Amino acid sequence: MQAEVGYLSPDAIDYVATRMGVSSGRVREVASFYTMFRLSKKGTYVLQVCHNLSCYLRGSDDLLAKLKGILGNPVWAKQLSMHLSRYIPLE
Repeated sequence: MQAEVGYLSPDAIDYVATRMGVSSGRVREVASFYTMFRLSKKGTYVLQVCHNLSCYLRGSDDLLAKLKGILGNPVWAKQLSMHLSRYIPLE
């Protein structure tokens, strides 16, 4: 479902919940845990930010605050999206 529209819409979550016989909240809970699922539309550019304890100690909370300010600007809102990750693999 995510492959079709780029994210898991509320309708898609309801559909999956009905098919699996669980609540929509449970599906949303599981989807929000795994970083490969998106619960909102992504922009042209995705900013991936680590939010585990190690990153927090290195100042990721300041970075998140600045990014939220930038993403609140309508000019950038459609071009940029933020994705929180528990880790960011180094390639």
